[in-house]
Amino acid sequence: MAKQVDQFSTLENFRETFNQVSTDVGDVSGLRTTSQGTLVDAVNSIEDKSFFFQEFIFIATSGQQVFSGLDINGNELEYKKDRLQVYIQRDHQLKDDDYTIGGFGVLSANTYSQITLTSGATAGDKITVYSYTGSYLGVADSGVATGFFNQTSENVIYNNNDSGIIFNETSINATTTLSTSAKIEFDGNVYHQDNVTLASGKTLTAPTLTDGTMSINSGAITSATTGSFSGNVAVGSLTSSGDVAGTTGTFSSAVSGTTGTFSSAVSGTTGTFTGNLSTTANLTVNGNVDLGNASGDTISLTGSVDSDIISDTNNTRALGSSSKRWSTLYSTDLNATGTSTLTTVDINGGNIDGTVIGSSTAAAITGTLITASTNFAGDLTGDVTGTVSDISNHNTGDLTEGSNLYYTDTRVNSAFDTRLATKDTDDLSEGSNKYFTDARVSTRTDTILNHSNHTNITVSKVGDELRLSATEDNLANNTADDLSDINYTTNPTAGQILAWDASAGYWEPVDPSNTTDNVSEGSNNKYFSDDRMNAIIDVASSSGLVKTYVDNANGGADDPLDGTITIDLNTSDGITINSNSVQLDYETVSSAPTQVGGTSTGHLWFVI
Repeated sequence: MAKQVDQFSTLENFRETFNQVSTDVGDVSGLRTTSQGTLVDAVNSIEDKSFFFQEFIFIATSGQQVFSGLDINGNELEYKKDRLQVYIQRDHQLKDDDYTIGGFGVLSANTYSQITLTSGATAGDKITVYSYTGSYLGVADSGVATGFFNQTSENVIYNNNDSGIIFNETSINATTTLSTSAKIEFDGNVYHQDNVTLASGKTLTAPTLTDGTMSINSGAITSATTGSFSGNVAVGSLTSSGDVAGTTGTFSSAVSGTTGTFSSAVSGTTGTFTGNLSTTANLTVNGNVDLGNASGDTISLTGSVDSDIISDTNNTRALGSSSKRWSTLYSTDLNATGTSTLTTVDINGGNIDGTVIGSSTAAAITGTLITASTNFAGDLTGDVTGTVSDISNHNTGDLTEGSNLYYTDTRVNSAFDTRLATKDTDDLSEGSNKYFTDARVSTRTDTILNHSNHTNITVSKVGDELRLSATEDNLANNTADDLSDINYTTNPTAGQILAWDASAGYWEPVDPSNTTDNVSEGSNNKYFSDDRMNAIIDVASSSGLVKTYVDNANGGADDPLDGTITIDLNTSDGITINSNSVQLDYETVSSAPTQVGGTSTGHLWFVI
């Protein structure tokens, strides 16, 4: 049960309960956290071991050095000091040498929001900032971590240096320099009790691989007794005194053996077998292939040919012979460039192009429709359409254009534009729409300006010029009352304005009577009212304050300025207000009271 101090406890009870709680909690030195200064430090060290990773990507403009604000994905740059990595394209940048940090973040007092490059970036460069939290920084973290290895809250151990790690078998003559470009090196024997797995696409490199009997060294397999392969086998040469069996095989040199059986593809340079060679799957042979060494040998193709059959030289090889002909040839297209001798030809469709029919021995050509693109030579029998004795069956589309050119819109437009370019208004007779002249404009303007309704204006014409003159009416000695639409019987006083008297039809001086009540409220500058002020003052109930608003405090007619707003402190048990001061509700007595009496809940007595 939790230890508590109730309202009747004395200071001695409070001291005893406090000591018990202190014993239960224990001393700060008993914490196993990295930081032990205070409970806050201990909790923060646990928080520091939680891990958070964020990537920010910026695309630089030419010469840009400062990067901050939103990146291309809408993430706002913010990071902790010494917890970031900066890259330009794929090149890692060093702090202080290649960039500096700056700006203040908004998440906490120890975050930053700006990266400044030492040298301006190239336009289009991708600037990548990796920000992370947690994971103590080793010796760089105020001495809290004691080496280059740290442990996360999930008990994962990791290094925090940049140049590499060497694991030595012994401290005697320990290796201190990496032997290759690799960053992790083992000096001594390494024993694995389980499988060693490489990531996809990676390579395992070693001068010699052995299981104690067979060895792979410099591309050769030695001391192997048997081999079984379920996939491809690729070797330079293979020599076996027994059977060769496998799924697939690829050979770059000779293959020799007694028999060979493969359940999948076999490919190689040469192969010699004294017995039969059989495969139940694919057979791939690179280089020249000779099938049979005598005319009596037969070759059977039970399957289908899935590629072109192409002669090695042009116009040399024959398909069949005069004594051994193929029975039937099934082909979609037949393309022959030499002389083809066909005893009987039955062409049931298609076209005969680019050749003369009957050039050596003429014969009859029979058909329902024979079309010639040029001329017929010889006699024609049957119906003939086209030019016989006139051109009634033709139109201009069948006639070649001569010196008399056909009509086209383009030709007409071009001829019209050419002729129009040589003409002006002098070539057109004046119609009802008159041409412009200075004399006509001068005469017309003179008529308009000398109208009988114009006063004090005279117009004189000098040549093509119109000269206007007006009689001056000097108002320097007049007053506003001299104007016909302004009238007043007494002199105006200071502060008066002119107001229009609609019934009399003139302006007269009056005292101003308009107020803000006569001006409509706009959308931006609002008038003040106690209701609007009450809406602005928002006091949440969780803040410990209570707001009271009385709209019509004076009891008269409601007015925009007669409201009152009162904000009081919401006191709770044991808290009271005395002379505008917030204090504990207590009293000092010489002995403990025997009963509560009429005191408020939470009232304290201090027995001294």
